[in-house]
Amino acid sequence: MSVSTRSGRANRLLQWILPLSVSVLAIWFIARQIDADQMREAFSRVSLENILTVLGLFFLGQLLRAGAWKVMLGPNYNLKTAFFSMNAGYLLNNILPFRLGEIGRGLLLTGSGVNRGSFMEVFASIMTERVLDVFLAAMFVLVTLPLLVESHTLGTIAVIAFFITLAGMLIAGLAAANRKRLLDWASSKVPNQSWVNRWFLPRVDQILVGFQFFTKPLRMMNAFLLLALSWLTAMGEIYVLQQVLAPRGQLWWSAFVVAAGAFAMALPSAPAGIGVYEAATVSAFALVGVMQSTSIVIAIILHFVQTVISSGLGLLGLSMMGKNLGDLVRQAAKREAKESVTEA
Repeated sequence: MSVSTRSGRANRLLQWILPLSVSVLAIWFIARQIDADQMREAFSRVSLENILTVLGLFFLGQLLRAGAWKVMLGPNYNLKTAFFSMNAGYLLNNILPFRLGEIGRGLLLTGSGVNRGSFMEVFASIMTERVLDVFLAAMFVLVTLPLLVESHTLGTIAVIAFFITLAGMLIAGLAAANRKRLLDWASSKVPNQSWVNRWFLPRVDQILVGFQFFTKPLRMMNAFLLLALSWLTAMGEIYVLQQVLAPRGQLWWSAFVVAAGAFAMALPSAPAGIGVYEAATVSAFALVGVMQSTSIVIAIILHFVQTVISSGLGLLGLSMMGKNLGDLVRQAAKREAKESVTEA
């Protein structure tokens, strides 16, 4: 076995161990704080009507998020393709670590014709969605922070995230607006036959084409509005369950919990963010005085709905596109491995 092969396998093993360790620690953190009897009592108070309401809000949120992604992708894509490709990506994230779902949904839209483009252009739109998500999470934390003065650390993180994402959007927009000049300058600084000119700069070019979204204020505002509305549906899901299990709670709690959960899900974890999402939700609710045995029930219900429904929609989407889940998993893993080797 070559040194490079052994190194690749070691890196892959480390990539599995790190996220799994984070999830195990999160689950341990939760398990040591909850009371099983109180959990059962909390579950018994949630009605079928509550669950159906959460399901409806989640589905609406998915439609809004797909609409936002369609705007980011551009007029060559329709809502149906964006919706099912997005959920197919979530399906991969639900069963695999490494966030391979982002690569998977990029591959689904790679090619020529309607609803197709270059992989890097599509991937740039996914990166854009993530940047806007972090921006919204930071914004909601900053809005709710004055109501939760104890959380100084989270406030600092939110301020940093807010300004980093704002700067990132400005830099992306400026780079996209000056794409040709920037690439010509970079190309002149390296030999013509170097890997930078042959591999790196063409990919940067495709990403900057995707980032031209930041140079179009109307499209950006439309996408941002749709994404913000999808966040409101997520808050609505929490509020529905909060009204049942913590009826003295305030409306702003749901905004704080959603934002905290979004930051936590950015951490490496087991597939579907198992343990990490629950720990973040329990911790956020604990800061406003909700018992862990109550908030864990909210977290479990929400996470179950998110995982099962997005996975089901992803499978349906793959079937409608004539794609095979196993093939998509292999293609995503191969693409990720190829990118890692090339970068190395």
